[in-house]
Amino acid sequence: MTLTDPVRLALALLGLSFLFSLLAILRNLRTLREEPPDEGADIGGTIEAVAQDWRVIVPHLVELRRRLFHSVLALAITTAASFTFTPQLLAVLRAPLPDDANVIAATITDPLGMFMRIALTAGFILAVPFIATQFWIFVAQGLKSNERRTMYWFVPGATILFTTGVAFAYFVMLPTAIPFLLQIFPDVPGFLRLSDYVADVTRLLFWVGLSFEMPLVLAALARVGLVTARQLLHSWRIAVVAIAIVAALVTPTADPINMGLVMLPLFGLYLLSTLLAALVRREKRAPLPRKPKGRFRLFKRKANKQE
Repeated sequence: MTLTDPVRLALALLGLSFLFSLLAILRNLRTLREEPPDEGADIGGTIEAVAQDWRVIVPHLVELRRRLFHSVLALAITTAASFTFTPQLLAVLRAPLPDDANVIAATITDPLGMFMRIALTAGFILAVPFIATQFWIFVAQGLKSNERRTMYWFVPGATILFTTGVAFAYFVMLPTAIPFLLQIFPDVPGFLRLSDYVADVTRLLFWVGLSFEMPLVLAALARVGLVTARQLLHSWRIAVVAIAIVAALVTPTADPINMGLVMLPLFGLYLLSTLLAALVRREKRAPLPRKPKGRFRLFKRKANKQE
């Protein structure tokens, strides 16, 4: 069975998601061009203003509700569109299994739950550009014009990182984890419940793809001043422990091989996050004292000789 047609359809839907993201930006272009009311406001000033009068956040909550509604609507549309090629996606998910694997549907409701899970996961992947755009529009309304320029890479960056994480989990992790798990007891015949297998695989694809968004999250925190590149470098030991915990939760097993496959790229992304944090928000350094130029000293000497 060829999978060319479902892949083409998925790419077309992903392109439509980018197109709708561009249309959403153009629709809110006038709002995005406006400067925020208080250009000198920071996080501390915002918290103080909210403490004095909580009603100042009501327009922001209304805007957040609007962006969440658009995101949920886009997710519903892409999930409904994914129903057309869900059987082909099931064949893609079963590809890492060996040919002699016994896959069964244990209950009558297993196919329906599996169908909805696959469609929802595919719908979220297709809706990532539009959801990232809605988040960017909400955040950009509180930024200055020069700060918005540094956020233009957010939507394509979020999409590229998420799809890269999904591809890494599918092409690297699954071919390594599945044979390892099936060969623990080679003499015992195993029957895989199809719904459990699909649940484990889709959960792995989703969370690995989401964990690859770490550079964008840390870069955004650095842009608003919550973290700095120096703090990230000094906290690398804490980052290793946190990445190990994430790897243990994401991988199907806690063996060192599968955990290492997740920890290595995540730690590389952490180093990339440190670099992005240094680029988006350069730390202020004290200016070096300027030395007087030689010609002024020369003129001064001539003046002293004349006196």
